[in-house]
Amino acid sequence: MSEKWFELMTPYETLSETQGKSYWLCSILINGEEYGVKIQSKRTGRSSWYVQLYSKSRCRMSIPFPTIERDQLKNLECASLILDYIKASDPACDASISKVGELHSERNAIKPKREKIERKMSLEKPWSDADRALQIEIAKINRVKYKTALQERYLATLKARLKADPSRWLVGMGVGYRISRNQINRGFRIKKTNLSKKMVLVTSVCDSGLTTSGGSFDRILDCWVYVSDLVRDKKFDSSYGFSI
Repeated sequence: MSEKWFELMTPYETLSETQGKSYWLCSILINGEEYGVKIQSKRTGRSSWYVQLYSKSRCRMSIPFPTIERDQLKNLECASLILDYIKASDPACDASISKVGELHSERNAIKPKREKIERKMSLEKPWSDADRALQIEIAKINRVKYKTALQERYLATLKARLKADPSRWLVGMGVGYRISRNQINRGFRIKKTNLSKKMVLVTSVCDSGLTTSGGSFDRILDCWVYVSDLVRDKKFDSSYGFSI
């Protein structure tokens, strides 16, 4: 934003553009000491607008300034009015304004960098810790020069768990799950999800003949399964739809 356009904007317009509740207006030099001037919008019993003077990162003075709202002032007019107020408060002081809009431009140049970092942090998934643990385990096995068949199979399992996206599996979905390379247990539905562990709790919803011991009545109980082992089975979807 150019300083010229900034001078012609009202505080309302400036806050609308920055999407904040305050912004830096200018610098003011009082008896040789420089202060940063910030305009803040906050509704109190005294005023909706406040002018704050900062020195060395600390707020030294906060002044209610209802004139901003009443007269719909531009930023340059606000700066001039603040200077008049300070001179009227202490006629002996030597005061002048400078850098109208410059501090605002400097802070907004830094803001996108901060937003980029915050956006990256917000993208951290609930299962990020689980993924890091998997990556460490994969790295340990990869350091082994000659792997056994068991280690190769375990490595493939870990990589599948790392690649799996638990967010696509919802409560109410019909599923089956692999218990070996050639066997899938079918007739289940997701009852609960645990995103942080990349697992779901499945419950049996049909008489598929599966039992824990091969008998007639001891059906498989609810169990936690890694999402990487799931197989979608729409036949067993809940009639009430899905939920997280």
